[in-house]
Amino acid sequence: MADRRIADLEREFNQYIQRAAEAKDKSDFYNLVINLRKAGDCMHEMGELSSDLGEKYKYQKRAQEYRQKADAWQSAHPEAFANTTQGPRQSKALKIESSGSTGTCFDDVVGCDDVKNFVRTEYIRRFDEKYKIVFADGRGGDLQRGMLLYGLPGTGKTMLARAIATEVKADFIAVKASDLKDKFYGDTEKKIQELYDQAAEKGVLTIIFIDEIETLLPSRSGTDIQNYEASAVTQFLAVLDGFEKEKMSKIITIAASNYPGRIDPAAIRPGRIGKWFRVDLPDVELRKKLIQKRFEKGYTMEADALEYLARNTKGYSSADIVSLCNGLKSSISENGMDAVDKGYSEDMVLAISSKVVRDDAEKVLRTSNSSVSMTSVRELAKFEEDYNCKCAAGNIMEFMMKLS
Repeated sequence: MADRRIADLEREFNQYIQRAAEAKDKSDFYNLVINLRKAGDCMHEMGELSSDLGEKYKYQKRAQEYRQKADAWQSAHPEAFANTTQGPRQSKALKIESSGSTGTCFDDVVGCDDVKNFVRTEYIRRFDEKYKIVFADGRGGDLQRGMLLYGLPGTGKTMLARAIATEVKADFIAVKASDLKDKFYGDTEKKIQELYDQAAEKGVLTIIFIDEIETLLPSRSGTDIQNYEASAVTQFLAVLDGFEKEKMSKIITIAASNYPGRIDPAAIRPGRIGKWFRVDLPDVELRKKLIQKRFEKGYTMEADALEYLARNTKGYSSADIVSLCNGLKSSISENGMDAVDKGYSEDMVLAISSKVVRDDAEKVLRTSNSSVSMTSVRELAKFEEDYNCKCAAGNIMEFMMKLS
């Protein structure tokens, strides 16, 4: 099957090259660029299918050359794209959050022990001089250069990524996939390259975090995917593969998704974003810890109130718990303001506005609810079934049934 597909791609490649030559003769620079890019896409896919490492490298190198030619022609003739929806003009500027310290560590993240243990072994100890001998000469296996954090909305995937960067002592570059995407042909690819070039320039260990990755890397087998979207997927895969291995050796990609089943399968195979972790809803004990953490400074909480809140928030996401706690703090502040209006002493006002009792908990819970939908749960279940995905807590349906 692979040989047949490669033969088909060779025919497509030759057609694109012929069309590119014809476009050049006519000074049709728009179609020249489009066909050069498509020729590069063919070369890249041929490299994907090749089992011979030498052939794979040759195809990838040629793919890169055709993309560079396309970029050069597009830069030289921007007027050819001025009146098209795929031109380079009016593209959004890339917003990049870059920091050497995120201010978030593992102590701030409740649960996620499987991810924490993996990071300690795979990254923290691997880059610790103390354990250098253990990983010398290729021992310890190849570095996992890509992680996917997936799960229901609001489970804390972004916070976990920030904590990983702090614990690994890596620079942290965060972007939303929507900031990388651009409807103008070739601009998304340029932003992807810009993102990784910026990380590589520093020459230090860097984590690139891309949220909502499914919008940047939609499945190319989808019926509604646009040509420029497919081209961006191909470019991203090329960057992950790293034509310059040394340049990419200190970059770790962490992607987050609420809808992993929508990601192009080639992006989440081993060697790319190949290590997957589901970030789950908190169980009753974790909800208790989350609530305590939100009230550990400046508040006292009655044990009965804490137990009531934890037991009656089953199915809430971490974000739902945070929202609930903010509502509870607001309610308590109202109690304090009432005490001020009644002329209570400062000590009494302070005590009233910093103490959480069962009545406050019941009041806030009456207008609170979980944001988690069964539609999202079923979509995750489909992804795990399709990929035979194994998680520490079982599949998502098993987890939801056992959730306390």
